Amino acid sequence: VIMFLKKKDRFISLMLKHIGTSALMDLLLRLVSCVEPVGLRQEVLHWLNEEKIIQRLVELIHPHQDEDRQSNASQALCDIIRLGRDQGNQLQEAVEPDPLLITLESQDCVEQLLKNMFDGDQMESCLVSGMQVLLALLEPRRVGTEGLVDSFSQGLEKSYSVNSSILHGIEPWLKNFHQLLLHPPKKKAILTTIGVLEEPLGNARLHGARLMAALLHTNTPSINQELCRLNTMDLLL
Repeated sequence: VIMFLKKKDRFISLMLKHIGTSALMDLLLRLVSCVEPVGLRQEVLHWLNEEKIIQRLVELIHPHQDEDRQSNASQALCDIIRLGRDQGNQLQEAVEPDPLLITLESQDCVEQLLKNMFDGDQMESCLVSGMQVLLALLEPRRVGTEGLVDSFSQGLEKSYSVNSSILHGIEPWLKNFHQLLLHPPKKKAILTTIGVLEEPLGNARLHGARLMAALLHTNTPSINQELCRLNTMDLLL
C-alpha cells in the first residue's frame, strides 16, 4: 500500500487539498503513526518530509484559508508533534530521530507559522489554530532517562526541556502577542444574565494567555526580560 501511494505523484497534494475532511486527516496521521515495522515507518516519515508535508500544513494555517482546513491542519500538526515525541520515548531500540518532528521544531518552521498568523488582517480562527501548534511545541518533553535520579531530588522540571529553536523563533514575535492581548479580533457583544458584555475575552486572547504561561514555564531569561519590557504581566493581571 505504501509503495502504491508513493508512486501516486499527486497523492500528497490531493490529501492536503481535502484536509478539511476529517477522514483525510486521519489517513495522514495513520501514515505517520501506524506503519510497521519501525524501518518502514522511518521510510514513510522521510518520504513525507521530502514532500514537505509539514511546511505545506503550516501554509494552510493562514487567514486566506478556509476555517476547516486551518483547524484540521493545526490538529494534524499537533498530533504529529505528540505522536513523534511519544513514539520516540516508547521505542526501546535505537532509531534515528523523527524527521517530521525535527522540521516542526525548527526555527524556520516556527517563524513561517507566525508570519502566516499575523499576515494582514488578524483572523481569530487562524490565530487560535497557530497558537495551538505553538502550545503543542512548547509542551515539555523528556530529555532522557539518564537524569531521572536527579529529577526526583531537583524537581520534575529538570527532566523536561523545550527545543531552543522553538523559543528563538517565537521571541521576536512577543510584541505581536502583546498587541493581540491588547487588541484582539473584534467580537460581537454578548448578552449575559448580568447584562451586556461589550468586549468578550475571546478564544484568541485565551490562547494568547495560555501561550504566555507556557513561555514563562520555560524560564528563558531573554523571553522573561522581553515580557517585562512589554509589561505583558501587568496586562495579563
